[in-house]
Amino acid sequence: MHYIVFDLEWNQSPKGKEDSVPGMPFEIIEIGAVKLNEHLEKEGEYCELVCPQEYMTIHFQIRKMLSYTMKDLKKGRLFQDVCKDFLAWCGDDAVFCTWGPGDLTELERNMNHFGVANHFPKPLLFLDLQKIYSMEYQDGKVRSSLQHVVEELKIPETKGDYHRAISDARYTAAVAQKLDFEQYGKYKSVDLYRIPDSVEDEFHLNFGTYEKYVSHGVEDHEQCAQDKKLRIVKCYVCQKKAKARTPWFSDNQGRYFGVFECTEHGLIKGRYRVKQDSETGLYYGIRILKQTDREGADAVVERKRRVEEKAARRLEARRQEALERKQMANAAMKDAFDKGLVEGVQPKKKKSGKKKKPATKQAASQMPATSQVGANSATRQI
Repeated sequence: MHYIVFDLEWNQSPKGKEDSVPGMPFEIIEIGAVKLNEHLEKEGEYCELVCPQEYMTIHFQIRKMLSYTMKDLKKGRLFQDVCKDFLAWCGDDAVFCTWGPGDLTELERNMNHFGVANHFPKPLLFLDLQKIYSMEYQDGKVRSSLQHVVEELKIPETKGDYHRAISDARYTAAVAQKLDFEQYGKYKSVDLYRIPDSVEDEFHLNFGTYEKYVSHGVEDHEQCAQDKKLRIVKCYVCQKKAKARTPWFSDNQGRYFGVFECTEHGLIKGRYRVKQDSETGLYYGIRILKQTDREGADAVVERKRRVEEKAARRLEARRQEALERKQMANAAMKDAFDKGLVEGVQPKKKKSGKKKKPATKQAASQMPATSQVGANSATRQI
């Protein structure tokens, strides 16, 4: 087994997203990598510039970071040739390591666009060293920049050396050599450029302390969000069905949270979200289950309380806003009537509250019989 610690540099449309190539927003212009053996000892390097084929002008933001020009890039080989050589250099036993989750996705996008065969396993697992560094040295949630970590670990630096693929790969490899792979190397990430095609292909990844599940793609967002396989929770240790203590609830930002309990292994907190695949347009779910304690469960309950409180405030604000608009409209209409600017039915006046008394039989008998006399006269004339 070998660890391939690699980094990519890429360019994008200088005119922005609206002018991007469909399916490939970023075009790779440099590949840099360091090969480490199973003992994290360095065995080799790979570095090559890539000649652009789609975006022939360097985006102004990227130009600020890179030390080379379009003239330099045009001296490189085409991506098709560079990528094939790079993958051959990696070997069949490669475990990819990156700083952050994006590099493998962009590599596969470029491979798809330029017709390079994708023989990666599915699911494609890799080591996100940025995440692993956070798990070992921080709280597991914060994500630090590569330069910050290099400085924290007192790794020797070369001034102005960042934002070159080979330089960043070297720094990342140096960080990897200071990480505890025996303890944290099992926490692999999954690349989601290619999502599961069917129920049979869905990803069930058990890392011991937590489980990640990725569902297959469907056309409807709500169908995915309410999928029973996402919402029905089984303990990932014993596979027994867990009872809901705090049923799934949405934070109105596309994320769902809940707390469940296994009779044998205790409390489990869960979260999932629905994402849309950029290539197929299909919706798929990503769920993570993790054992927790009472404090962790209470934190989820508190999150639910805040979500409900925020929703109630929004509802009251909308109700108040609608009431104010109605009052303003009524006031404007009344003002227009008063000024004679509008013709039509005047606003109804409030009733005084006094009811009219019905006419009595005596009052009716005292009424003039003109109409009856007229009728008799007309009859006689006929």
